[in-house]
Amino acid sequence: MLSFTKVTDNDEFQISRDVTLHFNFAFNRVIETLNTLDSLDLDDEDKINRCWDALIKEQDYTSNVGIRAKIIEEALQRIQDNHSYQRRSVVTPQGEVFVPPMTDKGDDGLPKYDFEQDAGAIYASFFMQYHIDLLAEIDKLSWFKFSTLFENLSENTPIKKIIAIRSDDLSGYIEDPERLTMINEQQDYYHLEIADEIERQRELEANGGELFGNL
Repeated sequence: MLSFTKVTDNDEFQISRDVTLHFNFAFNRVIETLNTLDSLDLDDEDKINRCWDALIKEQDYTSNVGIRAKIIEEALQRIQDNHSYQRRSVVTPQGEVFVPPMTDKGDDGLPKYDFEQDAGAIYASFFMQYHIDLLAEIDKLSWFKFSTLFENLSENTPIKKIIAIRSDDLSGYIEDPERLTMINEQQDYYHLEIADEIERQRELEANGGELFGNL
């Protein structure tokens, strides 16, 4: 949450009296981290190390996965701010580290947008409303400013229109078959690939599979 009275993108994390690390909270770095956490192709150790590479400026501070995980958890808590996201965990040799997924979800528990798949629509929306070229803001625009601007995009922007289509309740068109067909086709066209991955993940959990492997 952006604030005019307190620093929301503080990038310093004091490890000890003599050691201070710095987080890189550029919007593209955070999005890279979220994509890493959502990946079903990476094990926990790979996720922790990739998040470290994306978010930590002092890359050589430690190679210990457990220590890296605890520091990444601190970074994610700052990214999460005060939003009430569902929490999940990554297992490390030192125990569980909780990491929050950052993409808002609908009533069905599935996300309504994906920063990777919807990159074009998000880019066009920022340019349309704010005249901001996100490609020119790589490693410059902070996640906290980006997320505030994203949340306040007009309903007339491309990404908000796509979110509205994905969120539309088809039951409201039962008496209008033509409209129902059109909305259904639009939802198929804008279907999120990550939603399929989440459904497969749910099936694994329901069948006793593990969401995360052990290191």
